[in-house]
Amino acid sequence: MSIQNNILKGLTIITTHPTSNFDILIDGLANAGANVYHQALIKIEGINIKQNTFEDKYDRIVFTSKNGIKHFFDKNNLPKEINISVLGSATANQLECYGLKANFIGKAHNSIEFADELKNIIIKDEKILLIVGESADHNIETMLAKYAKITRINIYKTIFADNINDNIKELISKDNYNLITITSPSAFKSLTRLIDPKFIKTLKIGSIGSTTTKYIQQFQVNPLITSNAYSYKGLFDSILQYFAQKG
Repeated sequence: MSIQNNILKGLTIITTHPTSNFDILIDGLANAGANVYHQALIKIEGINIKQNTFEDKYDRIVFTSKNGIKHFFDKNNLPKEINISVLGSATANQLECYGLKANFIGKAHNSIEFADELKNIIIKDEKILLIVGESADHNIETMLAKYAKITRINIYKTIFADNINDNIKELISKDNYNLITITSPSAFKSLTRLIDPKFIKTLKIGSIGSTTTKYIQQFQVNPLITSNAYSYKGLFDSILQYFAQKG
């Protein structure tokens, strides 16, 4: 058994993100010894848009998440010669599932940093199509407005969970857990709607990145962990590092 497999032994971790077939958070945390309780606090649904209206109208298309790519290509195609910019390696990998490679992969941790990266590569007055979720902030289009002509399309929306599992609710109310992972501002907002408000300030949170952490801090909660890399893998690695250092 590797050292990694022992790091989280005996710890109880609650995960709250939408899942996939192999899930680095759920499976990775369990393989590292944690007792994992899971319930997705949000789900993602596509927004209907007119099919195939984007070909040849834009110089560049920008994706900020895997969800954006998935829901865009469910109903649309792009000419292979279009310039594609994405935020993060996970988004780039999702793009490759559709036979396309990103021309630029941003390393930013949030939309403000990504907008700064894009400033350095776009050509003046480029026509850019920005594909995001309905709840995404407007930093990218605001910051790039002087440099490019940007069209924003909300391609998916976030639906909050109606209730929370009784076992998870009890773990939180009795403070009988070590960490709860939050992978978006929407997930935290959903959580605050489902638990007794008196427990919010005592939550022990592992946050996926600075944008999510800043949102959580508005509720006077400081996450124990903020991932440096904006991805499930980045959060997983940060959790291992945090508890390894705690001993």
